Amino acid sequence: MIIGVDPPRTELRRAGPADAEVAAALRQSAMTDPWERPWGVASVGLLLRDPGVLATLALQDAAPVGTSFIRLAGDEAEVLALAVVPDRRRRGIGRTLIDAAARDCALAGVARLFLEVAEPNAPARALYASCGFRQVGHRPGYYRGIGVAVDALLLVRDLPADRKRQ
Repeated sequence: MIIGVDPPRTELRRAGPADAEVAAALRQSAMTDPWERPWGVASVGLLLRDPGVLATLALQDAAPVGTSFIRLAGDEAEVLALAVVPDRRRRGIGRTLIDAAARDCALAGVARLFLEVAEPNAPARALYASCGFRQVGHRPGYYRGIGVAVDALLLVRDLPADRKRQ
């Protein structure tokens, strides 16, 4: 009789230009809402070459299951994208990526981490709230997919000052 099964361990690694196809495919597979627009491999490749972008891949059993892209800008940073493949959601991968991004940003001297989230995306909003983000703005019609415009909420998370480089 099986009493329980340990969940797969999530490993994180920094993504580089050679990961453009994998990262673009992850983001594409995670897009389930009509307001989302895909990023092409070329666009992802440019981001992965940008020294101001921290990109991370989440792996379980060596298979890519999620990714994040963070753009650093002085003492602020923005989550450009967070994607987890649909069949692996609600297993802590998104939280692991956000926590790693916050840690990396704090170590880089970032004081605040920003992101936009689609107002109707309740699961993402709940994740971000549980990760310490709070709403600081509203952007009407920010997301424009195929025949639909959706408002975005601007969220911020303050990062602990004691972890920043001096």
